[in-house]
Amino acid sequence: ITITYKGKSVTQPITVSKDKVLSYIEISGTYKTSFVRGDSFSFAGTVTAYFDNTTSSNVTNEATISGYNALALGNQTITVSYTYKGVAKSVTYTINVSDGILSSISLSGQSTSYLKGQSFSFDGICTAHYENEYSETVTPTSVTSPNMNIPGEKEITVSYTYNNVTKTAKYVIIVSEERTVIDYAPVLETITYTTTENISDNNISVAKANYTTIENNTIRLGSGSNTGKLTISHSLYKIVSVTITARSYGSDSGVHLNLGGDDKTLTSSDAQYSKTFSGEGVSSFDINTTANKKRANISAINVYVYKPGQDISDTEDCQGLETFISDYMHMYDEAFNSEEYVGECDKIVSGNKTVYQLAKEAFNALNDHQRSLFVNNSAYLSEWNRLSAWANHFGEGLISNNKLGASYSSLFQIKNTSVSSVVIFISILSISILAGYIYISKKKQESN
Repeated sequence: ITITYKGKSVTQPITVSKDKVLSYIEISGTYKTSFVRGDSFSFAGTVTAYFDNTTSSNVTNEATISGYNALALGNQTITVSYTYKGVAKSVTYTINVSDGILSSISLSGQSTSYLKGQSFSFDGICTAHYENEYSETVTPTSVTSPNMNIPGEKEITVSYTYNNVTKTAKYVIIVSEERTVIDYAPVLETITYTTTENISDNNISVAKANYTTIENNTIRLGSGSNTGKLTISHSLYKIVSVTITARSYGSDSGVHLNLGGDDKTLTSSDAQYSKTFSGEGVSSFDINTTANKKRANISAINVYVYKPGQDISDTEDCQGLETFISDYMHMYDEAFNSEEYVGECDKIVSGNKTVYQLAKEAFNALNDHQRSLFVNNSAYLSEWNRLSAWANHFGEGLISNNKLGASYSSLFQIKNTSVSSVVIFISILSISILAGYIYISKKKQESN
């Protein structure tokens, strides 16, 4: 080669030799050959590459290792490979994967609440844990079968056997009385509009008065000189609420509707307006415009009625009551029920609060419908009798809105008294009555 600098040059001979070629690789050191099922793979050895120019290099970090199956028992062939300049070489060695040792099992996600007579099966996830810290989801070897025809707490034992080692885990289910809760619940009944003058559907009828027409599947109320009026009636049930979709008609502004006695101000866009009727509801109600030259369009009327005799057992309110009973009423707690439950309700169980205090707080936190169901519905008779007895034990009872608290009548009850204290109370009461009699007699004498 020639090297030139500021016009001066010098030549230097160099030798270009053939590139080295990978000849083979070897493994050495204490590479791991014994594993337990579920182990992560570890090589722990050294990979050396040898080239045709008699040089060698440690290529452990560049080598690839394949062939390991953490769950396959027995001998396995592991392949170590290395590639240099398009030339690949590999070497193999044998490892052995042996059985792990089961250390425990755990359970998650299983159902714990059942109804009397309902079929039982373990529906959760059983996880097996091994001494080498490997875990896997398994199918239980056995699950105890509880008596589902008797309400109460049932302890379930789940077992799993692996390689002659058996481990168990337990959990508790609660079997509750199967309830049929019959209640009056609001049901939606919708009026369907047609292009005919006869508007009726689902036992609902609509009587029209003044200026009322059907236009493009909507009802128009009012004209330039007339108000409009609809009377909605139900032939079977009481109407408890109504929701309408309405807007002002055309360019009219400041349009008012009287919806079942409530004034509603309409806008130029469709909006929903609702009215709830007090008590048991009404047989009919009116929708009418309130002024001439103000028109309205109604595109939908949804009527809610009470239909008697409905089973509402699967509603949120009833499910919430079942949770309240399960958590606070101890109906199926065998230890709690080993004694008379009234005497157990004053036990301190949590945060310096008695069984009754906790139940009372939870009961009062239920919504109005839930409390009404619990107190009045025969499906909860046993549970209500227990809670009522607890309240009576503490001199309390129902107050407003079906809540529990100190009632007027309870102020005169004598609670937890011995015979001597009763005698003292009667004595004081007798003295008070005698003193009052003497005082009144004296006043009479003075007046005479």
